[in-house]
Amino acid sequence: MAFITNPFLLTHVVTAMLSLAIGGILFLKPKGTGHHRLLGISYFALMLATNISVVFVTARVAPFGNSGLGIFHIFAVISLFSLFWGSVALVRWHRSRNPAALQSHQIYLAFSYLGLVMAFASEVLVNRDLGMTWVSSWAEFWGAMAVINISLYAAGSWLILTRLAKGDPLRFAPANVASA
Repeated sequence: MAFITNPFLLTHVVTAMLSLAIGGILFLKPKGTGHHRLLGISYFALMLATNISVVFVTARVAPFGNSGLGIFHIFAVISLFSLFWGSVALVRWHRSRNPAALQSHQIYLAFSYLGLVMAFASEVLVNRDLGMTWVSSWAEFWGAMAVINISLYAAGSWLILTRLAKGDPLRFAPANVASA
């Protein structure tokens, strides 16, 4: 990452990579444990830093005039909404123990992670600045972006809505949390 000189971009990249790793661990480990809580708080803080830091990075793709902002800044705002509502749902669950609130928490944060995976795949597969792509024109760039992101969103949404959104939201939790 020696080519990154903007401290906000560096913050964005580092916090996004850490969020990607921690989010993956969160999906694989039991829910409702102290470890899950610690990792969840870390994921929240890192994603907050990821999304806020990118506001200060000038858009190089699809900018809105001379504002410095672009289409990908909109995705950062969407990510913040998902993170916010996932956290609100968790607070509601802690207050009410309503399984629907816990399920909302799981779904919102699963979509938060899906968005992060989509952003990572987009950067790795089609970002010409990284030198790891086959695209050479803007038409190829947007075509590749569409195929990659529509495919990931379709697959991720199907998994979230058919697996995570179905059934008892406590099924992933250890027995002591499920009975709390």
